[in-house]
Amino acid sequence: MARSWALFDATLPIDELNMDLSTVYSKTAKGVQAITQKGKRLPAGLARALSLVDGRATVEEILEKAGEPPTSALPGNLADLAKDGYLKAVAREPLTELSISPDNSASMVVSETVDETFFKVLAETEARKKLMKEAVANPQEVRQKAQEEAAAMAEEETMRRKIEARETAEAEERSRQKAVQQKIAEAMALEEAAIKARREAESRAAEAEERARREALEKAAKEADIRAATERKAQEEAEAKAKAEAEEWKRLEAEAENRARREAEEKTRAEEEARIKAEAEERARREALEKAAKEAEERARQEAEQQKIADAKAREEAEREARKEADSRARQEKAEKEKAEVEKRMRKEAQERADKEARIRATAERKAQEEAAAKARTEARKQRRLEARAREEAERNKARKEAEAKAKAADEERKRLKAEAENRARLEAEEKARTEEGVRIKAEAEARAREESERKAREAAEAREK
Repeated sequence: MARSWALFDATLPIDELNMDLSTVYSKTAKGVQAITQKGKRLPAGLARALSLVDGRATVEEILEKAGEPPTSALPGNLADLAKDGYLKAVAREPLTELSISPDNSASMVVSETVDETFFKVLAETEARKKLMKEAVANPQEVRQKAQEEAAAMAEEETMRRKIEARETAEAEERSRQKAVQQKIAEAMALEEAAIKARREAESRAAEAEERARREALEKAAKEADIRAATERKAQEEAEAKAKAEAEEWKRLEAEAENRARREAEEKTRAEEEARIKAEAEERARREALEKAAKEAEERARQEAEQQKIADAKAREEAEREARKEADSRARQEKAEKEKAEVEKRMRKEAQERADKEARIRATAERKAQEEAAAKARTEARKQRRLEARAREEAERNKARKEAEAKAKAADEERKRLKAEAENRARLEAEEKARTEEGVRIKAEAEARAREESERKAREAAEAREK
């Protein structure tokens, strides 16, 4: 006759099993807490090994599921977890056809699932209470911590979903194999049909009740996740808006600083150019005056020398004429005539020199007047530029004051929005805590009611068997 295998919850020493690949591990309460609570985490290898344990698969099946050989570190990690109290080893017991029933293994898995769900809900409740207290004490640190935990939870949620999907597929395969074994057992033992039918009905009822309870818990968890996602989205939008406003304010400040720096540099450059130009004009004017003075002095010297020569020549001519006067009156008249002509020429030259000096003086005066007029025009242009810069500076000051007033108003609005967001987040966190507390109380009441119902069902079954 064919034989089948079932599990029973019997803790065995690790040394006795000697890491038999047929060993089956189940999580203890400590192991469930290590997965659900957010405190000190296990190393990555141990955490992965703990997550692969489902209370039904053997070490060999776990290795196949993980895709690792028996010589890998996974069996050692399982042994270490069992040694530290995170796992317990359960043995396989050969059964006769009279004891073929899925009740034992199912009750163990349901118990483990109930413990895991209970500790998970308890851990989440404690974490939320702690988060509310920290939010009141230090909202900024709590927001940062919440963001870090959200990222860690997202990563953990992704891993959990992958494991759940794999476990769901394995559960379906096990369910199919279980159905086949059930049909074989019914064909082999017709006399046990009534007992098996009753046990199967009880098992289905328990499974339906457990499924309903799980669905209720999953629904509550999904609703809590939706609320948390909504809160995170609102917080992220508020933080993004505040960040954008801060960046806009920094950009405006940087533009104002750059504009002020450029204007100061332009002002300095214009003043330096004006100074250099004024110095060049003053230097050119001095050089022109010095040149004109030197030229006039040179002309005067030359004219004086010419006059001196002319005087000497006239004296010599007079002496010569005087000496010749005795010789000839004709020559005297001729000398007088020549002297008159010389005097006339000298007067003419003197007049020409005087006219030339007058023209030079007029030219110098006209040039001085033109330079004075040009300087006056330059001063007028400089004054107009200074007035224009003063008006521009006044306009910039006005614009800067308006920008500062606008920035101040924006900062006050940002602070107001931040305070409103924090207040709203606090109120929503309190409301969420109250809701979760109600869900927890309801879940505890349902658990107590279910335990009471199971207890009564067991008592009734025991009474019927007696």
